[in-house]
This record gives sequence, C-alpha cells and structure tokens, in this order.
Amino acid sequence: MKVFQARAVMAAALFAVSLAACSGGGVSPDAVTRAHAQPNAPSGGLSAVYSLSPSGGRYSLPLPQGYSGSMSLGASRAPQGAQMRLDLSGNGLAGGAAALSTTSADPFPIFIGIALPFTITLPVPGFSITFPHNVNMAGTFDLLFYDPTKPANAQTNPSLLGQAVVSGHTLTFTAQPNASVTLLAGVRYTFIIARNIDNAGTNSVILPVQSGVTQTLASVGPLGALANYQASVNTGFLEWQTISGSPPLVPQIIFGDQPIESIVVSASQALTLTNTTITGVFANGSGSQATSGTLLSPKPGTFVPDANPTIFGPFPATVYGNKTSFTVPPGLALGGNQAWDFSLVTVTACAPLHNLSVCNDGTTTNLKTSVLTHQHFNVLVSDSSGLLTQPYSLVVTAPCTIAGINENDNNGDVPSGYNDNTSGPNAEFDVSSGASPGTCTITATYNGVQVAQTSMVVNAPGASTSAVPFTLRPPVNAPAGFAVSGKIQ
Repeated sequence: MKVFQARAVMAAALFAVSLAACSGGGVSPDAVTRAHAQPNAPSGGLSAVYSLSPSGGRYSLPLPQGYSGSMSLGASRAPQGAQMRLDLSGNGLAGGAAALSTTSADPFPIFIGIALPFTITLPVPGFSITFPHNVNMAGTFDLLFYDPTKPANAQTNPSLLGQAVVSGHTLTFTAQPNASVTLLAGVRYTFIIARNIDNAGTNSVILPVQSGVTQTLASVGPLGALANYQASVNTGFLEWQTISGSPPLVPQIIFGDQPIESIVVSASQALTLTNTTITGVFANGSGSQATSGTLLSPKPGTFVPDANPTIFGPFPATVYGNKTSFTVPPGLALGGNQAWDFSLVTVTACAPLHNLSVCNDGTTTNLKTSVLTHQHFNVLVSDSSGLLTQPYSLVVTAPCTIAGINENDNNGDVPSGYNDNTSGPNAEFDVSSGASPGTCTITATYNGVQVAQTSMVVNAPGASTSAVPFTLRPPVNAPAGFAVSGKIQ
C-alpha cells in the first residue's frame, strides 16, 4: 500500500488483543498491565513487558482462541536486561478482556504499539499471525509505521515499511535487510498491519485522532479532501477513505456524467465525532468516472451502507475557488466496524414539457422554459442517489404560486419512477403561473435546507430555464451535504 497514492486501505472491525503468556517457544512477557492512556494511542487495551535480548528474539503474541502469532526482532545493541513494552489495542476491549473479531467482519487494521524506556535503533520487526478460517485473507496487506514525534501526514506518516505475504490464513511480514527504526525513550510508536483495497478511484489513509486540526486526507484522481472535527477522545486512529465515484454498493450519485465524490471514516476504537467539516478539493480540468451501480458482493474492508441507514442532513455547503465544504454537527458514533460516508447528493428541479417524461437528463429536449398566465405546470424534483425518501417542500416567488393546490392528487401525470406527491427521492409538484407576467424562482428544500432551484418565465416565451446539478464537483449552487451510516465489511 502506498499511503497516499495508488493503493487504499479501509478500516474494518478493529480489535484489541490481550498480551498474556502463551506457548509456542516465544519469549514470555515479564508482566501484564493495563495500558495507560498516551497521546495518539487508542484508549483501553493491555500491555506486556518483555526482556529484550541484544541478540534478538521472537516474542509470542498471546492472541484469542483461534489466532496465533509472534513478533520477531533481529540483533540490536539493546543493553542486557533492557525491557520492551508492546500493546495491541482497539475497539472491543471491555474490563481488560480483549478479543479479535471472530465473525465475518474484517479484523483489519491491526495496531501494535511499542515503547522503550531508552532511545535505541532497532531492526524493523517481523510479524506472523495465523487467522481463523472465517477471516477473508484475499488481497494484499502492508505494514505501516506511525511516528508520533513527527507531524501526521497522509503522504509520509504513517510510512510504508513493506508488504506482507499471505499463505493460507497466515500473514507474514519480513523486513528488508538492514531496515531499522529509531525509537525515543518513553514514546509509544505504532506498527499498523493494514489491508489494501485497490479499487480504481479509491484511496485512504490512517491518521491519529486530532480534534480541531484540519487534516489533509489521501487524494484520488481529481479529488483531494480535508477533514476537521471534534472527538470525544483524543486517542486512537481514524481511517479516511477518499472515493472518486460512488462507494461500493452505493448507487451512483450522478448528474449526467458528473459523479459524486465521497469521504468515508471509521475508527480504531469507540468514539464520537461532532462538528465534522468535510472539504473536497478539485484539480482543474480533471474528471473522474463513477463506479458501477451494480450491487456486487462487497470486498473485505469496504464501506456498505446500513440496510436502513441513519441519514443526517442536508447541511448547507459553501463553494470557494476549487473547494466545497459542509459541516455535519450531530454526533457520529464510530467503533467496531461502524462507519460514515460523507457526500453531496445530486438533486435537480425542472419543469417538463411533457409530464410523463423526465426533464433532468442533461438536455433541453423536454425542458419547459416559459408558460402563459393562469396556467398550471409540473415541477419535478429528483435525487438520483435514492437517499432522500422523506417529503420535499417547494417555495415559489411571485407571480407563481402553490397556494390552494393539492400536491397529493395522485392523478398519474408523472414519469415512471416518480411519486405523484411530494415524497422523495423523485417527486412531482403542481405550480400555478399566476395572473401577472414575470419570472418566478422555484426552490426545493429538504428538511428545511435548499437542495435545488430553477426559474420559470411567465408569459414571456423564449426565455430559458435549466436544472441545477448539485454535485460535490464545482461549480455548484448552494449544494447540501449528507452523512450516511454504514459498516466496514
């Protein structure tokens, strides 16, 4: 995995493991203690203290039933009797009893902390873990190294140490010859075993929890991303996935050929994010292609929306230069395989010439541009993502009006796939042109937030109107953002 470029990892059911003595010929821990909270370390978990031999050694990792594994270190200049503390931590820890995932949920990434009471340069350790047969070991896996003494950075920190090899259900990482890491006294460093998700149009990065800090996320194609949030705890790690096109199993959210871009977040432990601000940064003159809307079996480690997802929004977004931002104020619970997808939907509002045909197909073929006074005309409001299932509201300015009109007449004058009422995702409204000439503005709202707008010229043939595409890609007009709940499978 390249942390910033071609490859991607995605958080899964993250886990914690207890380090206690186990058989297998490895070095047994001298003591087992509850981990202390440290900066950038997940809270909760167990620690084990090992005697560190100058000649190196293999350190058995006492994993839950069904798992086995060890960490190996080559020869070092460690003083005789020196001790090393390891901790494996993450979600799923309660009362000091840790457990890796034994369900079909993906158990990656794995966080392994290491701390020493002295400063030393050590060979990059090797790891070998055998997983239960229910864990899907398809794909590739990498070892990353996070250094908390350096700024977190999507390109360089965590850094990529190399790729692991999988044989059956055993994952093995062997360091490059002469590769080493320098550890400062009393500092907790983290090795991360992460699964790659090498989907086209996807990239992700693992970064420590940092409240109130704007973090640059991984880029993909024309899309860069930033995130700023408040967190209930300032320990642990978040995984942010940047997606050009729709996430797996999420229908394409597009207007014409313009795909939605999404950001997905998951966490290494239970925590809550609030006031999460997501920013999309776009390269000029670039395009991207949405993923297929076909619902396929999800790959391990990918985001899948809940069967009945919690949807927060819409939240107004701002556009400035090549950036688009929106803030999700509600608390977003993370932990285990819980995840959230942030995106802006594509909503259009337009008036059709022929009521039984759509008017938002990117052409003017069926687009009504003007009406005479004292006429009724239809307005179609459409969300191509299918997420907006509650009723829309319509606000119109004079000379048009919707006063006294029954919007739930269900008289069948709608295109296929549209509701003959105000309910989303595709709704139909009846509007009266009024008695006076002029131009009226027609605004569709959802949960009180504007999501689409168009205009209609009354008694002035030849004027034009057009549907406004609301996508994350600038230029846009009053876009709105959403957060959708899901899981990492």
